[in-house]
Amino acid sequence: MCVVFMKLLTLLFMKTVRILSKILFYLTRVLAFVYSVIFLHSIFALTTGWCLKTLENGKKFAVCYPFTDKNFLLGENHLSYIIIDFLMVLFLIALFCWLVGNVFRLFFQPKLFTENGVKHLKIFYLANFILPIFAYTIGNMYTNLDNLSLFFVFIHFLIGVFAFFFSVIFKQGVLLQNDQDLYI
Repeated sequence: MCVVFMKLLTLLFMKTVRILSKILFYLTRVLAFVYSVIFLHSIFALTTGWCLKTLENGKKFAVCYPFTDKNFLLGENHLSYIIIDFLMVLFLIALFCWLVGNVFRLFFQPKLFTENGVKHLKIFYLANFILPIFAYTIGNMYTNLDNLSLFFVFIHFLIGVFAFFFSVIFKQGVLLQNDQDLYI
């Protein structure tokens, strides 16, 4: 009776994980798409002047909603801010959403432990180790970053550590699964 209950509980748990991971996968894909569109719209506005307003005698700028004069994104109007604090941040958020979506996709695949899954986890943890430190270093060279930026670097480092642990577990799972396939 206890074994049947445990199998039923495991089946229910895996079904819940698959449903939740599928929802989170599509949510992160939508977010990645939205941030990518915002990033591209901002680049287009900043390079062409379309949907762009200058404010406070040129000290600030506003990227407007497309085909309107309503402010959408506001920023300081100097090159280091535009490239580092504005465009780079939008790009990195879009990239993070895309990469975390790849991780969520692993949990609703028919086969959980695959080399492809290990590869996506490796890309995810390396991105969380390297990109925030790179962005913080570049940003700190050209602008004064506050402690909140350093906090985000630390959070991404922790996310990278957890993703590294998952990667090691998945790699072990691939080895065990391949050994099991050889015996069958």
